[in-house]
Amino acid sequence: MIVNGKPFEIKESLFNLLSSKFNIITALNLRDLGISYDSMNVFRSDLMKVHQKHYSNHDRILISHMDTDYYDSNYPYGIWISNLIRTFNEFDIPLFTLIIITNHYGLKNEVNMLTTGNRKFKPLVIETLLSDALLGNYNNNVNKLINSNNIQYSGLCMMGQSRSHRNAMYNFINNESLINNVALSYNTL
Repeated sequence: MIVNGKPFEIKESLFNLLSSKFNIITALNLRDLGISYDSMNVFRSDLMKVHQKHYSNHDRILISHMDTDYYDSNYPYGIWISNLIRTFNEFDIPLFTLIIITNHYGLKNEVNMLTTGNRKFKPLVIETLLSDALLGNYNNNVNKLINSNNIQYSGLCMMGQSRSHRNAMYNFINNESLINNVALSYNTL
């Protein structure tokens, strides 16, 4: 579904249900926060566009967290979720306005570690929800079975996003001199 001109990774029925109960200020994908300086600036800019001096009890900001988070062994919570909470605090956006929709079971515990105070002022975390793509709401042409006997060449598509696991895979293929044996798409969609 499209929200504010950008894809948002939850089912439209859930979005409509939340919209009937709350004033949805915006809906953003946490993966857009990214780990690079530029992607963080875009996410922060999107958040600042909807920043308000005062928030009502019914105002909410939806965050979809359907992608892999990054973890440091020194911290019991993900880097993205930590950056999200820090960004809300930095912009003085009350945490009660935050609804995080995720497929990460246990994320509520991570959020609780990062937030303090009264439970009614903490973000609402809706855990273990499948994303729109996982529920099959994508182009039906993609959903056809592939006859593996017809595969003639090895191939790998890394979806055009720079991510640490994709960089590692690319470096492995390149360093092991497999680059000429694999059709590889890295920076194109």
